[in-house]
Amino acid sequence: MNRFVLSVSRCLIPAFATACLATGALAQQGGPPGGIGVTVLNNPLPVQGTVNGTVNVGNFPPSTIVFNADNPAFNPVSFSYSAPGGGSVPAGPAYQVNAAGAYTVPAGKRLVIEYVTANLTVTPFTNTGSLMLQLTAADSTFTKFAIYDIGATAQSFSCAAAQELCFVITKSLRLYANPGDHINVRGTVAITQTSQGLPMSGVISGYLVDLPK
Repeated sequence: MNRFVLSVSRCLIPAFATACLATGALAQQGGPPGGIGVTVLNNPLPVQGTVNGTVNVGNFPPSTIVFNADNPAFNPVSFSYSAPGGGSVPAGPAYQVNAAGAYTVPAGKRLVIEYVTANLTVTPFTNTGSLMLQLTAADSTFTKFAIYDIGATAQSFSCAAAQELCFVITKSLRLYANPGDHINVRGTVAITQTSQGLPMSGVISGYLVDLPK
């Protein structure tokens, strides 16, 4: 019996040593031999935690501004208005110049106003004062209306004609008017000297949008 165990041990010990040497050789080679396919999955792992302090994130892609001006539903529109301004106007804080019915919004459309200008002339060129502009969108009976204050600060400078001073307002904005609304423009003028007339004119531009039928 002891002789049999000794014989088996003599056979197993060299075999075990050979297997250990082969395993060590594979470990030194850094992986399996060539020809064996290996698939690596790069799945992101969820990260949870709390960050204290300031975190700066950079390398954002450049932003792109998208304009919708070529939308076929948008119909560009521009119209002018004017008001004669009367005769001699005494100095005072609140003289009004009105351009009524400057534009009527067509049926089935909504008017979007984007830009407004106003030019009001006073005399003499040494006069001083201010101009406040208002837009009114109202229905035909003036029972439904909205009044928009455009601004009370106007640039003033000498006009091309002698002895005249011009008040000018230019404003980018976004106003809406419904089908059938009338667009009226009102200028409220404050002057310190008597003026021979207060003529006012300007341009309003934007676009019309088709409403669902």
